[in-house]
Amino acid sequence: MSKFTPLEVFLKRQRSNSVELTFSRIEEIIADKLPDSARRYFSWWARYGKDREGAGVSKAYSNAGFEIVMIDQEYEKVRFRRLGS
Repeated sequence: MSKFTPLEVFLKRQRSNSVELTFSRIEEIIADKLPDSARRYFSWWARYGKDREGAGVSKAYSNAGFEIVMIDQEYEKVRFRRLGS
């Protein structure tokens, strides 16, 4: 089980096509801290490269049927949108 499996489960349970979460809320969901790179680099959240540090989070939201449409690193928020919506 990946560290980000709880995020995948959380997103799968959402009825809304758009879900906005703070970084703190994501940390609550996964019961762990996000790495500093999640707060500094947009690329950490990207959907590519299985060997990169953020690959677990991108796999989680992709498996849940979501994509990222907004990352606000200043206010530490991310918005996910259901694919095809």
